[in-house]
Amino acid sequence: MQRYIIGILVFALVISVFAVQNAGPVRIKFFFWIIPEIPLVLVILSTALCGLIVGILLACFNQRKRLKGTFQSEKTAPWTSFFSNLRREKK
Repeated sequence: MQRYIIGILVFALVISVFAVQNAGPVRIKFFFWIIPEIPLVLVILSTALCGLIVGILLACFNQRKRLKGTFQSEKTAPWTSFFSNLRREKK
């Protein structure tokens, strides 16, 4: 867990240094939208922030899905074992 946190901090530091060193204005063109002049530092940091948010949402979704499966298997396990025991007794 500590390596994970250290890795995140190092990545954030690298992104921050890269963003500050590339602070010049750029023109953004995305499909039909055009943003005339915006500092590159804002583009880099907002992109990193969007990636962070998407990563957190995906991790939460994955954890919720995994926990839901765990609860489902705990609920159904007694019934499946009960029916499998009945089948064994009939034989």
